[in-house]
Amino acid sequence: MKNNTIFQIKFFVSIFFISVGVTGFSQFEFKEAIFQKTFFSGIPISITDINGDYTDDLIVLDQGKRLWIGLNSGQGHYFWNNLNAESNSVLWSVNIADLDRNGYQDIILGGSNDGIKVYYQYQQGFQKVGLDQSLFFSQSATVYDINRDGWMDYTICDDNAKSKVYINRKGILDLDTNLIQLGLTPSSVEAGNYGILWSDFDQDGDGDLYISKCRAGVDNPSDKRRINLYYRNDHGVFTEQGEAYGIACNDQSWTSLNGDINGDGTLDLIVLNHYSPNKIYIQKSNGLFDDVTVSSGLNYQGTPLEGALKDWDNDSDLDLLIAGTQVELWLNDGLGHFTKTYTNFGAKPFSSFAVGDINKDGYLDIYASYADLLNYPTNQKDQLWLHPGGQNHWVSLSFKGTISNLNGIGCMVYYYLGGQKFVRELQGGESFGIQNSLNMYLGLKEHTLIDSLLVIWPSGIRDSYYHLDVDRPYLIEENGCCTSHRDINPNIDIVQCKGEESKLQCSSGLTQWIWNTSETTEAINIKQPGIYFYQAKDSSHCLVQSKSIGLILDPIETPRLNYNYEKLICDGVYLPLSVIGYKHIKWWNGDTNTVQKIDQSGIYFATVQGLCQEFNTDTLHLTKIDPLATPKVQVDTLFGPGKALLKGDREELNWYENESDHTPLFVGKNFESPELKASRQYWVEGFTSTQYQGIHGGMSKPVFESGAYHASFLNPEMFFNAYKDFILDSVTVFTDRAGIRIIELRDGNKKVLLSSKQDLVIGKNQIFLGFSIPQSKGLYSISTNEDNNKTALGTSSPRLERSNIGFYYPFFIQDKCRILTSSVSDAYYYAFFDWVIRPLDEICTSDRIAVPVVVNPVNNDDLKHQTNRIRVQQNKEELIISCHSGVMTQVQIVNVQGHILYNSKKELSTYVIPIDLWLKGIYFMSTMDDSGRPYYHKVVID
Repeated sequence: MKNNTIFQIKFFVSIFFISVGVTGFSQFEFKEAIFQKTFFSGIPISITDINGDYTDDLIVLDQGKRLWIGLNSGQGHYFWNNLNAESNSVLWSVNIADLDRNGYQDIILGGSNDGIKVYYQYQQGFQKVGLDQSLFFSQSATVYDINRDGWMDYTICDDNAKSKVYINRKGILDLDTNLIQLGLTPSSVEAGNYGILWSDFDQDGDGDLYISKCRAGVDNPSDKRRINLYYRNDHGVFTEQGEAYGIACNDQSWTSLNGDINGDGTLDLIVLNHYSPNKIYIQKSNGLFDDVTVSSGLNYQGTPLEGALKDWDNDSDLDLLIAGTQVELWLNDGLGHFTKTYTNFGAKPFSSFAVGDINKDGYLDIYASYADLLNYPTNQKDQLWLHPGGQNHWVSLSFKGTISNLNGIGCMVYYYLGGQKFVRELQGGESFGIQNSLNMYLGLKEHTLIDSLLVIWPSGIRDSYYHLDVDRPYLIEENGCCTSHRDINPNIDIVQCKGEESKLQCSSGLTQWIWNTSETTEAINIKQPGIYFYQAKDSSHCLVQSKSIGLILDPIETPRLNYNYEKLICDGVYLPLSVIGYKHIKWWNGDTNTVQKIDQSGIYFATVQGLCQEFNTDTLHLTKIDPLATPKVQVDTLFGPGKALLKGDREELNWYENESDHTPLFVGKNFESPELKASRQYWVEGFTSTQYQGIHGGMSKPVFESGAYHASFLNPEMFFNAYKDFILDSVTVFTDRAGIRIIELRDGNKKVLLSSKQDLVIGKNQIFLGFSIPQSKGLYSISTNEDNNKTALGTSSPRLERSNIGFYYPFFIQDKCRILTSSVSDAYYYAFFDWVIRPLDEICTSDRIAVPVVVNPVNNDDLKHQTNRIRVQQNKEELIISCHSGVMTQVQIVNVQGHILYNSKKELSTYVIPIDLWLKGIYFMSTMDDSGRPYYHKVVID
């Protein structure tokens, strides 16, 4: 064993937030979990317990090369550990098992001509060891105790030669070429090994081997490089018998899965093929297989890379999830007939995935990577998808071997529900290059009790258990007990500050406690961040496993103002500024009130008291728009019926019918009224429109390998969301073909909402669009008019440069816009660079004033109407207005410019208004009597 490096674990905490809802299973709406790490994986990924608490953790190979571990509390927190382990080239497989039986999980990474690396785990960290004779182009791999000696062996595919078997000799993996004769004649046909599957197909107590084979460019179906191999194990003697048993598939297979598909108690086989339909083989009672692909209903429409034969709806049968160029979930009716069901993966199909129960709700979750075929990390980040849950019951089983391997890999489990028998097998390294959880998840439908459960260990030991309660995890110890996980007090993740200490207490009724800190007391005090759990013995001297809790130390908080970035306000407007979710606030000016009312230009922020320390908020840049002058209007007097012309002092005027109207009659400097027969008044206000600064987003310019342009038959779209109303001012495009392009804004149904005709020159073009885009829950897209492209350029393509490196989606432009993806895939960014957006213009208005129009009467009836109730008397000092038999409810007097000189709404029968200081001129008076009837008078002061 070569001792190269000791990696000391240093943990980084990340928090994800989940939203899980109960749903039926006519469709699956998985939830995207947000966790504060960004990885870009290739094919190999894993969801497997790594720290011994039987809670599924994440093992991630960022960029296919850099090894990260995320320890999971099961309650929404991860503690990330970068092993500082980086390969020179992308890796092809990851496996996890306790190779040296020291109680710690080890990691095996299979590479591409740079060797197999084993990371042995000890209490103090990881130690890397390179395997001898491992410099070959590896493919998928698996861990399995082939010789049943209690030590995990390792088998890995070689793309260019026969597969390799490494026997575990007391913790050291040693290449063995004698145990299984994997050679073929001639040796040149040994290549093409891709998928490897260890399983006790015939359930006789030893493992059989199935190898999926594929070789690009080999068209002859009888070529051995594309014929799958099935090695039957008869008391340690392996014989290849694929053809005899009916599963020598020659359809260019990528990987294979097995399990009891039709509920008859035998282990069936699914083979995923690249160039022909996938195959389903049902094992008969004599061990032979029948091809039932057509009658099964399975019809996957894509090129598969990964599969998971799991109980996705917890109804006790095995369903099939396939990923590759398409992601499809096929539900099983329990008899081996599959029906495709809806999932929300269609818009973003992943190519590889691993399976486990991240949030411990008993339903299987997915960690997905979006590598290009076949194993090239893209700019689309990995995603954690949480199962929506359901009503069906479940249990999870964790295994602790004593004589058998410590992981229990190879255990056969038989359980009975309502008289029906089910069989499952624990495997390590399923499908291609990945490893799923080493916990076994059993769906129970509506059953609230497991009648009985039988475990047959690789050692041959048989353990039986009866009347197990449901909806809980169990730990099964070989030749021992089956116990449900116990609580820790407190039973939720703890958040505390540096220097503080928290107490953890074991569940009552237990003895022989041992914590993962090595402490052996019933209670411990903790200060350091990380995952905590214990094992103990119950009153029956059975081993019990606790649940886990996480300790988060000095959490980083990001307080946000309720208004941020840039904000424009009008004169007289106050903005109530607060910090969302915080009460203990110190503002920039030292004030500590919860809310600040601000109305002046400036930069605003606050400091808040977080759980452990103070944090600064984001910043608001506030600009106050100067107040607007009240409009000056030249009023009009009509002598008899006619149209009035009201002349304003600027173009930015809104004219209204009534004082409280929201929609103007007219916008502009001069307003001409309709035909008037009686005096009345209109209302006018000034306004100003102020633009926000442009906000840049998206890629700034194209970055590409192997050419700047996409295929001539494509006219791609860029999809985006509008979280708030905004204006798309401009985008920048690059081209080597001058000419007309029509830029189109479309909704999610591809309806063109807006368009802009642009005459491009060769090179860089900033094109101004001015598209006003409302907030929407749906998608928008921006593209070009294909018909115009064909006319102007002779192709569907707009001949605009794109990027295929140097970015990853999504692009956020503040809190207003998210550029989500392209219509082709996340691997490409098309055409539209350097987006410039801005909020909608801020509109400010002046005071709204009344503008009277006086229509002078031209006959006795008109005169009588004007004077029969309201009498106006005037001398040099006073204007006396009186109402006959009643009161007036309003009197308003304006000058010819429309300025209000007098306005009263007192209910009086007589008004006496001083006018001795008024300038000479014409004034217009409007009054209203107690019946609501208006009266208009002209007052002349000379």
